[in-house]
Amino acid sequence: MDLNILLSFLFVLNAFAFGQNNLELPPLSFDETINRDFYQLEYNEEHEQANWVYYRLDISILQGEAKRKDNFKEDSLITSFSASLNDYKGSGYDRGHLCPAGSMKINQKAMDQTFFMSNISPQKPGFNRGIWKQLEQLIRDWVYEYKEIHVVTGPMLIGEMNGTIGENNVSVPNFFYKVIYTPDNGGKMIGFILENQASNSALECNAYTVAKIQSLTNIDFFYELDNIYENKLESKIGNFNFKAVSKKIDKTKVHKTQQTKIYPKDNSFQCRGIAKTTGVRCLKTTRRNNQLCYFHQNQ
Repeated sequence: MDLNILLSFLFVLNAFAFGQNNLELPPLSFDETINRDFYQLEYNEEHEQANWVYYRLDISILQGEAKRKDNFKEDSLITSFSASLNDYKGSGYDRGHLCPAGSMKINQKAMDQTFFMSNISPQKPGFNRGIWKQLEQLIRDWVYEYKEIHVVTGPMLIGEMNGTIGENNVSVPNFFYKVIYTPDNGGKMIGFILENQASNSALECNAYTVAKIQSLTNIDFFYELDNIYENKLESKIGNFNFKAVSKKIDKTKVHKTQQTKIYPKDNSFQCRGIAKTTGVRCLKTTRRNNQLCYFHQNQ
């Protein structure tokens, strides 16, 4: 049998197999791991926040009567103790969820568990309440379209941080990521890298392959999938529907004093870097003074 035909057959077979199972697919772990009812995380003591948080969504998890109580609390399961509420007090940073409370409506315990400080990272208010919130809502919209979504998300704890906050020296990340997999219709993946600042750029302009984010973070996402199937999906940006973006964010509820932070005027620039793969100017946008995006800072 021709090798290409054999590989195609195996890919289709694996796609069918993985599309039929409600698998749990957390990343490969090396540090302390905490398991909650509907999410898992790997904690980084040096930076006092998670390296990654993994959760799987289907329609049943999004539907429920759970109410948000904002009962943030330290995580007693972290051996070396988690960050505290006082670390964030007066810092100017939001306590930004990694596994979002709004995605855990299935019961009150599941939602309350998202308020452990191990599931929190320092996020600028305009970022947390703006484009980060948009992406969380878009993923929920995708659950209704694709039935099952696997998400790994976290801060990019690489390179220089934007300082620290609190007595526990909680690192302030410059960037956050999300990688997403759905087994729907043979399977597809997509990743996002977002700068920790207010932005009104389109989410699709911040999309990357999962392979790219994997290489930057050194985190092995979805490693339990079949290698051929995994590599095929990780190497390209899946065709996800972006039409639902920001429809459910009510801008009229944003306080007037916050509007310039959450929905700023667009003073971004097209990156002036040259993409190595195409030899043409990068299409990403940036607010950096040098007009270079995250990936072209060394040019």
